[in-house]
Amino acid sequence: MGSHNASVVEGRWPLRYSARPHSEVMFKPLSIGWMESKGSMDVSSFISHCITSDPHLKRHAQTLQNMSLCPLLEDSTGLVLSVHPLSNGYESRSTSDCQEGVLLECTSDKDEATCRNMLTALIADLIQTLEAPSEGGVAVQLLVEPVEVVCAWNQQQQLAIFPTYDELESLPPLPAWGEETKVAKKDTSAFLAMLDDDSDSSS
Repeated sequence: MGSHNASVVEGRWPLRYSARPHSEVMFKPLSIGWMESKGSMDVSSFISHCITSDPHLKRHAQTLQNMSLCPLLEDSTGLVLSVHPLSNGYESRSTSDCQEGVLLECTSDKDEATCRNMLTALIADLIQTLEAPSEGGVAVQLLVEPVEVVCAWNQQQQLAIFPTYDELESLPPLPAWGEETKVAKKDTSAFLAMLDDDSDSSS
């Protein structure tokens, strides 16, 4: 599961989820992307780095090493947002000053339902954190915008949409502790992600 600063990918839709040879995928890993001299590398090199130097990512690196292709999410400019299941990209990292929103993504080697359940639970938890108003009653507006997933070579072929109207309706309401408190749940697709069918994971 990953989170990204939505303002970074503003105007860079559609996103593409695909798979390529490890050595062809260049990105700035979240853990070292801040370093100008060696913050960008191909996935093969980062796998080696993680196996030898990063015990927290070693297991994920070994999993990716055993995959024939590298699953990745990138925007329309080619900026790699995440490499699954190893790391998010540094450029799109979510920070404390993400004023314009957060993009959530999830992949699984099991099935689409696993991803849906995890993301729905995360959104529900976020709503719960807004239950207690700060002193003075700060207004809250939560906007959940669905993402449509389509086939990369036939964008008329919809593969999935998340969240669906029913999934939006299942989310808990924001507590009505102030007149300014609002929650908006869109039931129409706002963004587009393209999925290549030869990818190794569900999303």
